[in-house]
Amino acid sequence: MIRKTLAATAILASCSNTVFADESWRETALTLANEEAKVRDALWSQDISFWIAVDDDGTDRSGYAQYICLLLSQAGRPQGEFVSVTVWDYASMATQSPKRLGRANCP
Repeated sequence: MIRKTLAATAILASCSNTVFADESWRETALTLANEEAKVRDALWSQDISFWIAVDDDGTDRSGYAQYICLLLSQAGRPQGEFVSVTVWDYASMATQSPKRLGRANCP
């Protein structure tokens, strides 16, 4: 019985380390995104949804969202883990209808 308890404890401990490691790349991505000159703010709205707020200069920011996908890979995003990046107008984020400037799905 003690062996089963120890085995179960070891399995749970290894799983919690995996979850922590999984979350660390998201924190790294958040730090890297906030260091970008164009980014006014960045946040994870969900585990699969990364929001970037920039100043609206009138251009489509889908290409910038694709660049952020590369940044997520540099941060350690596991290969094949789906993430959607949405770029929003920073000034409109506090309104009832924020303006989406671009979007990309990271494969």
